[in-house]
Amino acid sequence: MYISKLSQNLLQTNQQMMTNDEFLRFQISQFQHLFHSELVAIKNIDLKYIAFSESFATEFGLDESHLGTHGSDDIDETAKSMIFNQEQQIINSLGYQDSSYFYKKENSLKMCGMRKRQLVNPFTGDPVGLVIVASKFDPGFMRKVFMRKLFPRPVKLEHSFNVNLTDHQQQIAFCLLIGFHSRKEIAQILHAGVNPDISENKIKHSLRTLYHKFECNSTSQVLNLIVHNIIDPSLPMDLLPNGTNCPIE
Repeated sequence: MYISKLSQNLLQTNQQMMTNDEFLRFQISQFQHLFHSELVAIKNIDLKYIAFSESFATEFGLDESHLGTHGSDDIDETAKSMIFNQEQQIINSLGYQDSSYFYKKENSLKMCGMRKRQLVNPFTGDPVGLVIVASKFDPGFMRKVFMRKLFPRPVKLEHSFNVNLTDHQQQIAFCLLIGFHSRKEIAQILHAGVNPDISENKIKHSLRTLYHKFECNSTSQVLNLIVHNIIDPSLPMDLLPNGTNCPIE
């Protein structure tokens, strides 16, 4: 890190030796004041929560009863074990990890970007815990940005639609948004995670219904409406188990 000479002098003057416990308490105090409105949490070396912001608690269904535990009661044991093993690796060797975290809230599947990193006491060199910083994430955000910039909405679609989509149609819209356009691909995704009775013919029929609702005749026109927030897609509710954490290699 580049630090000005004045700041380096201040750091050298004010630094005092801290034990691991003292350093951990100091970090909790810093996070409490600097990141109180963000999705942040701290776990100790045993990977149990010792602090989290109110916004983190609200987003992930936690409260004071979860302090001193490994995580939420709503996550099944398989997911808990997977997360625990990943966090042990971060503590022992990785240093940090970026991942996509999927969780269920308000009857829908949500997604957050997660960065987890070692909390190391610089005076002893010992890892003393784990810092978790989360941010809400829209899987199609970057695609929406580029589509809006490169392909502005055509004039002929510049009118309002007051149409409610079924859950199935929202799921198809989500598949289109993240880049799966063929009926076969969409059917495979929804068959695996949502409905084993889904077939290519059913996707074909659903797409036709979607075209009719929004006066379109191609997936590209439907996608254009999605990226301009006229069609609201959603992650398929049962696509992934609650608490799925997918590291970004």
